[in-house]
Amino acid sequence: MIRLRTRLILYFFCIVFITLLILWILSYRGIRSILESRVSETTVETLKQIDKNISLVLSSIEDLSLFIISNPEIRLFCKLHPERLGEVAKQIQDQIEVFSNLANNPESYIFAINIYGYNGLRFETAGTSVGMGNLKRVLAMEASLPQDGRFVVSPTYKRHYIQYGEKFVLSFYRQLLDINDLTNRLGILRIDIDERRINRVYRDLRLGFSGYVFIADKEGYIVSSTETESIGKNILGMEQYHRVFQGGDGYYRYQVRDLEILVTYHTSFSGDLVFVGTVPFHELMYELKSLERILLVVFLVALGFSLLIYSFLSFRITRPFHTLTEALLQIERGNFDIQVEMDRRDEIGALADGFNRMSSELKRMIQEVYVSKLARKEAELKSLYAQIHPHFLYNSLDMIYWTSRLEKAEKTSVAVGALAKFFRLGLNRGDEFTTVKNEIEHIRNYVIIQRMRYDNPPEVHIWVEPTIEPFWVLHFILQPIVENAFAHGIAELDRPGRIKVQAFQENQRVVFLVKDNGIGMDPGLVDRIFKEETPQKESYGIRNVHERIRLHHGTSFGVQIISSPGQGTSVRIEVPLLREVPHES
Repeated sequence: MIRLRTRLILYFFCIVFITLLILWILSYRGIRSILESRVSETTVETLKQIDKNISLVLSSIEDLSLFIISNPEIRLFCKLHPERLGEVAKQIQDQIEVFSNLANNPESYIFAINIYGYNGLRFETAGTSVGMGNLKRVLAMEASLPQDGRFVVSPTYKRHYIQYGEKFVLSFYRQLLDINDLTNRLGILRIDIDERRINRVYRDLRLGFSGYVFIADKEGYIVSSTETESIGKNILGMEQYHRVFQGGDGYYRYQVRDLEILVTYHTSFSGDLVFVGTVPFHELMYELKSLERILLVVFLVALGFSLLIYSFLSFRITRPFHTLTEALLQIERGNFDIQVEMDRRDEIGALADGFNRMSSELKRMIQEVYVSKLARKEAELKSLYAQIHPHFLYNSLDMIYWTSRLEKAEKTSVAVGALAKFFRLGLNRGDEFTTVKNEIEHIRNYVIIQRMRYDNPPEVHIWVEPTIEPFWVLHFILQPIVENAFAHGIAELDRPGRIKVQAFQENQRVVFLVKDNGIGMDPGLVDRIFKEETPQKESYGIRNVHERIRLHHGTSFGVQIISSPGQGTSVRIEVPLLREVPHES
């Protein structure tokens, strides 16, 4: 049986655990959502700053292009006949050195400045170079440069320089026009921008551990990226990047197998470029791990503390019920003097008061029933004495008469002596209790008289443990059992009868055991003896002894019968071991 306190603690544990778990989950999800929003918004703002920096770079390059095309030496170079190049060689060489210094500056985004005059002259600050790979879009752009001198920027492509090897570059193109005659096109200006130098603008931006940033044009081609292998790749048709080309700023997540990717994006102010950041979402949540552990510790501490508090409260709540339960067990054991002391002014206090009234009332009622029943049994016992003594006295005297005639009084003295002792011990001066020694002596005299009635007297063996002879027992509890063995056990046998009477101590009890080899009885009759369902003459004496013992000593004492038809009968009497005569009420 699960105790009330245990049930209350279990119920409370479930309620607190579920409540704290829900709070923990909601807190974790809320913090995760806030962290995602903050990181994404911060990343978008960073992408906007990158956009501004790139715009400044392109603006500075545009300013440089204007400076170049307005330079008189450059215009002269593009107008000059190749054969007259020597006339202006010194001026051209100075300009080449100026432009080369601009291109070779480590802080500059420019890798090479190239001028191609329609007069066939050219100069290249980084030396001769050639485009590589798929140049279809670049060549198409070169073939369709705006005739009004506006600039265009090519997609990123790979270019091989004789001096420097392969480089990813973006080329800035514009027509060189004669400022005195804008319809006169002098040549083409191409400024090569090193993609790696542009990458410096954002390469230090950290998105988790493996996240990266890239820049794509409006046609979906990646023009710059932290991962160089993706440069030039078209992502316009890729589902996971479809939203970034819809304009504006934002962030979203998409699933790749078991990996969740967070994408943040920003469309440039000019609308030509899209800045994109991608990072595995769990890497952004790494910092949340420590917070998750803190939340878990708080969860466990709160759970433990609440259980500790409720254990104390449940103890205070259930202790009165435990006290009442213990008191009820005392009543079950027959202790009707129990009273519950409980100074409370609530429902539990009212329950305790009711229990005390019930206990007192039960004690009163049981006392009344006990006294009434005990008086009735004593009256029945005295009636039994009255029924037994005259009948027995008549038979005994009749037997003495015929014995004296036949044997010339040889056994008369024995019979008369036994009869006198039997009556003396049987009356017991009117006392309810006697010693084991006197109860056995009473039986010995009874057996002497009974055996004289038989032509072939039965064997009767009486044994008593010497140490129990001084102990006190109820008077007249053994004679009705021995009489029943004579009258209903061995009287109808066609063989010699045997009766064995024993008295001994066992587990602080005095036990009387009466066995015979008589006709026995079936178990159903044994049960009916104790239920008053048999004729009085067959069972009254045994039932009377059994009920007297239980009334005086409680239901754990009394008479037990073991018998089977044709197998004889064994009667066991158990009474408490009393070293002193009890006070009779």
